[in-house]
Amino acid sequence: MKLIKSIKNKVKKSNIIEYSFNVNNELFLVKYGYGKKPRFELFHNNSLIGSSDQLNNRHEFNINNEFELIKITIWMEYNNYASFIGKLNGVGVEVNGVYVQNTLADPEVYINNGRSGFYILMFILGFKSLFTYYQIFKEYVSHIVAFISCSIYFIPLLIVVLLTFKYSHWTILALITGTIISILELIDYSFTIPTTLIAGTNAVMLVFWIVIRIGVLYMFYNAFKWIKKKKALMKE
Repeated sequence: MKLIKSIKNKVKKSNIIEYSFNVNNELFLVKYGYGKKPRFELFHNNSLIGSSDQLNNRHEFNINNEFELIKITIWMEYNNYASFIGKLNGVGVEVNGVYVQNTLADPEVYINNGRSGFYILMFILGFKSLFTYYQIFKEYVSHIVAFISCSIYFIPLLIVVLLTFKYSHWTILALITGTIISILELIDYSFTIPTTLIAGTNAVMLVFWIVIRIGVLYMFYNAFKWIKKKKALMKE
């Protein structure tokens, strides 16, 4: 699998991320300013050769080199609700059709984003475990009974914690297990919706938490998809 290695650097006290890479002894630097109005600048040997703030458009820059024509393609992606729908904001960079490491052109960026789904799942299961423990203990005044009752969430929580830390080594196993746990948790949450609505819970909050859960599933699906793409690239 071809790739162009890059060094990613977050500029202190700013909203700028730098990606520096080398092609045929030519130095390139992409400065990406993230936020609601993202922008990028492309530098070649410390000289600015192009910039843009247009989203979802592929911008091409040609640099003549003594060995070959270097064609750099840059695009930016931004969505206000990226975190809720399992997408990523950022900048993608390709050189002569070869992706640049650490940018949105890099499959590993999407695969690693699957770990974010585990952090969200960890929070949900952790909250459910504590809430169930508190409710049962308040009724029966027994730590044993409360612990047994909350184990339905606590055991999956322990599995999620383990998979979060082992994600880079057990990626496929982690994604399969995380998807199963997420689906079961979503079904469990769905059963509580009628009761919470009758209790007067804000419907907007219910929709919010449903979207969050679906976003986690999409993160896992997206990571799976990019694992397949990475395998296809490795065969090239």
